[in-house]
Amino acid sequence: MSAPQVKVKALDPVSKEGAWIDDTVKDARMYRGLEAGRYRVTFTHAMDGSAEWMTSSEVEVVAGQTREVALRFDGVVERAPLRGRVVGRDGRPAADAWLSASLGDEKKDVFASENSTRTDAEGRFTLEHLPRGPVHLKVHRGDAKVELGPGGEGISVERKASPFVEGRVLGADGKPLSRFTVNSKHYEAPDGHYRYTLERSGPEGLSFRAEGLAATRRRVEPLEERTVLPT
Repeated sequence: MSAPQVKVKALDPVSKEGAWIDDTVKDARMYRGLEAGRYRVTFTHAMDGSAEWMTSSEVEVVAGQTREVALRFDGVVERAPLRGRVVGRDGRPAADAWLSASLGDEKKDVFASENSTRTDAEGRFTLEHLPRGPVHLKVHRGDAKVELGPGGEGISVERKASPFVEGRVLGADGKPLSRFTVNSKHYEAPDGHYRYTLERSGPEGLSFRAEGLAATRRRVEPLEERTVLPT
């Protein structure tokens, strides 16, 4: 790679983490000034979308000597795109549900991968660039059911509750607004309905905007996964 994303982390105590000089020599990255000890070198390869593959190697650095390490994805085979559908407890499609897929642990394994996506209006999703192996799929919605398509063998599914707020946005005349924004997310709903996933479980501020109307702010303190705001 001409400009690889490489991270070097000391595994033994050093006087100052990251105090070495990062340079490029011909087709290699060179790190000078490392103290003697063990280091973990990780190369992250960004692929299409949100997919990332990571490969790591641990090396022992001896004072006054040069160590060489080549980071490759030897033996890693990409599986066919994983397609599926997410539905809620009521059997309706779970739109805009966030899913994340991972294999391995970047901090301790030789190979690891990560990818994420959101479902469309019909609850469908596609995850590409997943490696073959025990992929862990996490859907960030506690009441969801994941239906995997062909090629879902060896994939474990975990449901994780993500707090969300839902309600309806009405105009001054009491009629539903069909187009509006909650924070930075745009909605088009004839009945003014919205469902907004919160970034964290603690208190959060929401800003409601619509063309021709002044912005309105609401503070939300979720006590459960689902919080309904009055219109």
